[in-house]
Amino acid sequence: MAQDKRLRLDLVADQDVTLEVIGAVTDRIRLPASLSDFVIADTDLRVLEEQSIAASGSLSLDLSGGSLSDPRGNVADFATITQLIVIHKSTSSSSGVSVGGNLADAVFGGTVSVPVAAGGCAVKCDPAGISVVNTTQDNITITNSDAVNAADVVVVIIGVSV
Repeated sequence: MAQDKRLRLDLVADQDVTLEVIGAVTDRIRLPASLSDFVIADTDLRVLEEQSIAASGSLSLDLSGGSLSDPRGNVADFATITQLIVIHKSTSSSSGVSVGGNLADAVFGGTVSVPVAAGGCAVKCDPAGISVVNTTQDNITITNSDAVNAADVVVVIIGVSV
């Protein structure tokens, strides 16, 4: 008999707290149908990117260069981010991705390359916000570690606009 595995994560912060979760999420991940379902105090900008990354390829997200759009199609330029979620979908054939880039260093601390296996996720929540500085600290790069298979990822970024 198959077990029903569920992960429920409710975040409530009455004080300034930092939450960091890096781990595996098996089976499936459900996201709200619309990012407007997220209600996060003191933020005005939400971005949802769902992409397939070619074998050995990478996806670079420029958070202040005008290349991202919010759900309404408006240009999304971040001054700070408060939440970053990178999901490597369990349906992906890729063995893994890594999250890096100069903004990822600030988000996760130090020079990093955070590995995320298929079905896993990397989450960072910081109510104080992490500054996004145009040209010096504004890129998140997701690299497909698999040389043969494409990687399917979902990236959610929430924060404050410029």
